[in-house]
Amino acid sequence: MNSILRFGGRMCAKLAPLLAYLSFAVVVLGANPFAEETAGPFDLLVAQAGWTVPGEPVSVRNAERSDVLDALLPRWIYQRGEIRAGRLSTWDPLPAGGEPGIQSLVNSELTPAFALFALSPNAALGFYLATLFNLTMAAWGAHLWLRRRTSLLPATFGAVTIMLCGFHTAWLYWPHTLTSIWICWLLWAIDRWWQDPNYGRFLSLVVASAMLLLGGFPFVTLLGAGAAVLYLLCLWIADAQPRGLMRIGGFGAGWIVAMMLCTAPLISLLAWYARLDVSYRVGGSQLQLPDAARFLLPHFAKSMPHVESAMYVGLLGLGLAVLAFGLILWRRARVGVIALYSLLLGTVAAILVFGIIPSAYLSWVPGLAHNPWSRSIIILDIALSAAATFCLDEVSKRIGAQALARLVLGFLVAYQAVDLASFFRRFNGPTPAAYFYPADPLVAKIKQNLRPFQSVIADNNFLVSGTLGAYGIPEWFAHAFKSESKKSLLSKVIDDPFTTATATLVEGESINLSSPVMAALGVRYVLGDAGIVLAGPRPDFGQNTIVPAHAPLPPMPGVDWVQFFDLTTTFRPQALFVRLATYARAGLAGEVVLTLYRNGEIEPIARSTIEASKVLDNQMATFPLPKALVLAPGSYRFHFTYQHAGAGDRLSAWFTPAPAKNCSLQLNGKKVPGCIDLELAAPRNDMGAFSPIASRNGMYLLENTNVPAGPYFLHELSGWPNRESSNETRLIARTGPDFQIRYFGPDSGFVVVPMNFPKEDWHVRLNGREVLPERYLGDLPAFRVDGPATLDFSYRPRSLRFGAWISLAMLLGLLLGWGLATRHRRSASGADGIVDGT
Repeated sequence: MNSILRFGGRMCAKLAPLLAYLSFAVVVLGANPFAEETAGPFDLLVAQAGWTVPGEPVSVRNAERSDVLDALLPRWIYQRGEIRAGRLSTWDPLPAGGEPGIQSLVNSELTPAFALFALSPNAALGFYLATLFNLTMAAWGAHLWLRRRTSLLPATFGAVTIMLCGFHTAWLYWPHTLTSIWICWLLWAIDRWWQDPNYGRFLSLVVASAMLLLGGFPFVTLLGAGAAVLYLLCLWIADAQPRGLMRIGGFGAGWIVAMMLCTAPLISLLAWYARLDVSYRVGGSQLQLPDAARFLLPHFAKSMPHVESAMYVGLLGLGLAVLAFGLILWRRARVGVIALYSLLLGTVAAILVFGIIPSAYLSWVPGLAHNPWSRSIIILDIALSAAATFCLDEVSKRIGAQALARLVLGFLVAYQAVDLASFFRRFNGPTPAAYFYPADPLVAKIKQNLRPFQSVIADNNFLVSGTLGAYGIPEWFAHAFKSESKKSLLSKVIDDPFTTATATLVEGESINLSSPVMAALGVRYVLGDAGIVLAGPRPDFGQNTIVPAHAPLPPMPGVDWVQFFDLTTTFRPQALFVRLATYARAGLAGEVVLTLYRNGEIEPIARSTIEASKVLDNQMATFPLPKALVLAPGSYRFHFTYQHAGAGDRLSAWFTPAPAKNCSLQLNGKKVPGCIDLELAAPRNDMGAFSPIASRNGMYLLENTNVPAGPYFLHELSGWPNRESSNETRLIARTGPDFQIRYFGPDSGFVVVPMNFPKEDWHVRLNGREVLPERYLGDLPAFRVDGPATLDFSYRPRSLRFGAWISLAMLLGLLLGWGLATRHRRSASGADGIVDGT
């Protein structure tokens, strides 16, 4: 009985920090799942014009979180659906024509956080639990590591600081944090292994290394591995142990074993990397001293909460770290492991984060040539947290009265927690679960009618392309790395489509509805605002003219904008599009009024009013105009006012500060060269085979009436498909990623499948004989047929063909090793008992 009580007491003591950090994470997140709340940037989602939810306008906490909504979560939601249907999907057909599924390292679907997400009763709750888990594990791992070298309260201070540091706060929902939370766990495992190497501790080293590898962000994995090697060096210097080389070798062996356990996702990563050109990605840092260092200070960190520069560790954490570094240098680095490590890691981190050494001199280091060094903020934050922990530990040792020491340190921990929590809320906090990809009639209509191998294009009113993947809707422009051939093909559908190398955020006017590539790609629907159905004259700066960059106008209210505009032909506009800016704010009060005059007349010929709350930052606002309005050739002026603005609400417009042929600008009665970025719009005459089929709340849904019903047949690869091109092809069967297509026609030609097709991983049999594809339009797989044929498609990626077996063999080897170690331990214990008995 006593032994049971002792065991229970030990377990409670070990789990107490976990429960404390879990409770703190619940408070910091602030979401109450029992009140239909979740955590995540879903306020940013529903603030887009494409969604309408009760309680609008929605205030956006932080606008720099779109990647979670258009990249990570759509993939997670698809895989969650597959798992709950009883299968693991190795191929995700939704983003960019399809990509590897659960075995893809960069999708973070082999993490405990994703497991919680997939197993939860609903996705909104699952994402909350996954986020809660990540925060808790970040703190608990840091606590276990720091507690091995410092006393309780200093370790708690360091754990809270690492938990809510700038990096974790800013990248909370990304694979960056899904990876970085395991760095301190790896340091803890190394410390245990260094002190007493045994098989159990070797396994903890392997597990921590594997978790770091599987997190989903390779550069953070490399940073964590580098931090681990540096910690091993500090242990070698400051905590010499017998047979040190054996201990270092054990660390290396642990990493090799972990990599073999993760062979499948690692092979998938290497295959993905080999197919892409990443030469456009360059190393180095945009954060330069001394300006960037201000983000370590509370005023700048909290007033300018930007994801890429968030490095805040609290004013108290920074002050203690600076004192610690001074103390370490004063002692000439003759200090313990944590102190020495914080100094060396902080030095390395500062070099990377602030680009102290030019990237050209460090591009040979793995990972530094093609990744922004600002991501090294994670190791800077860990270094500062460890230094602050060391400083507090030294202070606690020098306070004679232990009760006083605990009181002072407890107060400092509480102050640090409140300070960092207030910073955390600049980025994260509760949102209604109803905001988690809310239902939309137009999206539901698409989902109901879309057939396999058909897809959708949505404009920027539905955020970055790929967001509709959360509803199970394929998008060719979804957020993903794309080959050069695919980029070349997609650029024929949208003008200048890539906002970044991986993301597409476009306006409806840029979509080439009449392009025959629409049918070739299987694009059945286009979804967006009036820009997909309306178009018209814009400012004309002349051909071969170097036009300066856009600039913001002085904001309203307080300034009158008058835009003069000339028409050379009769025009029947239905709307005026104007690019407005809200200074990153959402839900503005009041109304924006446009009044249209013929030049020289004082009576208006049209007036249009829109709610300021509907204006999205840096996007086109639509001012509807009377349908009966006819503008004869001549000069007109548009007068803009902002009425009933709230306190602090401002509106600007983007303009080009250069003389134009057909427009000029007047501000507060004074003419200035330049034109507002606007478009006077009438029904488009370049809609090709697209026709409007539905509209709602200013959003329009167009259907391509000439799109094939799926895979299609072409006589020659120089031709274009139409809706009849799929009449003689059928998708016969589909099992997981594998599928079968049958061609019934008598003619020779090509069966084209509009999908992404990495030929190393897909295997196709034509009437039982394996064949390789030709490429239609330089990218789409096309298979030559000479009459009726059956094509069987099998997805057999190398990562699973080889990697799964290697991982299974290594897992069995570890289990066998555990059994042998347990047997050896019992034998040794029995031998000791015999000796004691004699």
